[in-house]
Amino acid sequence: ELQRSYAGIRFDTNRPDRVAAVLADSPAQQAGVSAGDQLIAVDGLKTARERFERILRRAEPGVVLTLHLFRRDELITTSVTLAPAQTDTVWLTIDEDAKSDVRQRLQDWLG
Repeated sequence: ELQRSYAGIRFDTNRPDRVAAVLADSPAQQAGVSAGDQLIAVDGLKTARERFERILRRAEPGVVLTLHLFRRDELITTSVTLAPAQTDTVWLTIDEDAKSDVRQRLQDWLG
């Protein structure tokens, strides 16, 4: 089984390209990523939260990702070395076969 990777970035739920938080002592913090940054690309390919999370699911710890971000009007490029997911990390996934009323309740709950 592939070990999950961890970057330490949390995204804004309303703006999937906006970093909402960078966790303390995380690979992203060590690379200089800040809350409020706008993720533009990973390894030169346009991306946002969904694609970034897919990359994390597939990449092994130790992989280095080049992130391209906007911080206000400045384009920033930084390298993040992925770490193993923390042992207290829980991964939740949405049932793709869930009925529409169940999905709507989830969206209402998430806000």
